[in-house]
Amino acid sequence: MNELNELTTPGATVLWPAFTDPVEAAQSTFRRILKALSEPGTLLQMPHTPARTADMQQCLPDAAYCLALTLLDQDTQVWLSPRYRHPDVIANLRFHCGCKIINTPGSADFAFVHSSEVTSFSEFSRGTQAYPEKSTSVIFEMESLTAGLALQLSGPGIPTVRHHQVKPLQKNMLQQWYRNQADFPCGIDMYLTCGDKLLGIPRSTHVQLHEEVVTCASEAV
Repeated sequence: MNELNELTTPGATVLWPAFTDPVEAAQSTFRRILKALSEPGTLLQMPHTPARTADMQQCLPDAAYCLALTLLDQDTQVWLSPRYRHPDVIANLRFHCGCKIINTPGSADFAFVHSSEVTSFSEFSRGTQAYPEKSTSVIFEMESLTAGLALQLSGPGIPTVRHHQVKPLQKNMLQQWYRNQADFPCGIDMYLTCGDKLLGIPRSTHVQLHEEVVTCASEAV
């Protein structure tokens, strides 16, 4: 059976608060999500975050939780990387969103992945030429969106180029970003989150390590 029926960590679950004003909060959060994908590399802050304890935020940080409350419903299938297979995460996503938590990333509409557990993008659905929208949207929780290696982003929604730092940035993740854009219109859309911050990198965005760009430019001179 594809659906994850058992909680993987023992212990009683704690019900988290959701949006105080669900309609207004979900609408404003959805607009922020659209902005993240239409203006890739723009650092955004969640307009509303439920009042949760530090322990709750540790289980699933604010921006990722807000995306879940806004985007997930009873028709969505969700895959969680091992760090997020906590009973509180599973129970609250099911309670507040009604979504199915599944075992296979390739069948997921959305995936929540911690940066320490970066998996191969090939495990997720990349859509098809006929139905590119049937791909997995992946939410990566990063250590920082203001420090670390600098990325240079270019493509639709970016006037020239946009630079942004992210941490951690593993070499295999950067290589997979290269391939992801090359497969357009197939590929995955990515949301990088950190605390209550959000950064969108859709499949149409070309990602390079800024240091590599500078080195190539110097060699050309």
